[in-house]
Amino acid sequence: MKLSPHQNTLRKPSDSKPPSPFSFLSEYVLPEPKSPADLERQISEAFTAWCADRRETFVVLKDPTIMKLYVRSVFENTRYHPKGRQKIKNKIHRRLGHYPAEDGILVTFTYCNEDYTSDVYSGVHKTEAWRDVGAELTRFWDAVNHLRKRRGTSKVKRYIGVMETQKERCYPAPHYFLPGLKWLAHNRDLQRLWPWGNVDITPVWRGCPSDYLLKYLTKMEGQESMMSFLWFHKIRLYTFSGDYVYRTEEATASKVRFAGSGGPFKTKELWDLLIEEGYTGSAAGLKHLRGG
Repeated sequence: MKLSPHQNTLRKPSDSKPPSPFSFLSEYVLPEPKSPADLERQISEAFTAWCADRRETFVVLKDPTIMKLYVRSVFENTRYHPKGRQKIKNKIHRRLGHYPAEDGILVTFTYCNEDYTSDVYSGVHKTEAWRDVGAELTRFWDAVNHLRKRRGTSKVKRYIGVMETQKERCYPAPHYFLPGLKWLAHNRDLQRLWPWGNVDITPVWRGCPSDYLLKYLTKMEGQESMMSFLWFHKIRLYTFSGDYVYRTEEATASKVRFAGSGGPFKTKELWDLLIEEGYTGSAAGLKHLRGG
């Protein structure tokens, strides 16, 4: 079984120009960057603009059974907002919290600065590191599994991965917890397969899957640069193997229905129209639309 990458779509070097990650929003198509630093600035500015647009977009929900209205900010439901991340944490805890703690090993990947090159390391710029981290992780784990198979050991089947950042340098620092595993491969082989920086192996005693993920998701607070790269390259925050099956829960049919969405003015008009139809909603529900 292959280890899932952190990126939904992996880009490989090609002469053809890759599709713009902003194709769904033409106003965010970036001009050709003059340098990696210029690209980093453009990504940051585009992400800021995207967040501002989402803050001004709202969703109106209605519950016909009790004739109640609700309004929600689109941005607050994303992983870039504390409320959105809290929903992710609740989901992880609810669905993975029943798995017991296990011993294992923690694999941490780091990157060197672009101006650092040696017989062991090949430094890259942070923009290139974030762009290629998903493809490099896939290549690394495929090579590790191939190496283990050649030496008569089984492939890595169980894992939990999460994307973190080196705070001072804003380089990606992926972490993988491998429960039940005592040995991965020789350090020299692991280092050879990851030339961009260090590969650190740390023993873990009684590691809980849900607590492990929640720990690193909490560290996203205040990491705007990291969030902009996650957004631009569509990088997943976490991943885990198929062995971690979500706990079966009794599904309850939601009574809340989608009524409409739009900017402040359109949302206010829809809200007023539904109020005339007999729906009710608290004044607090419109607090985001004041001044719109």
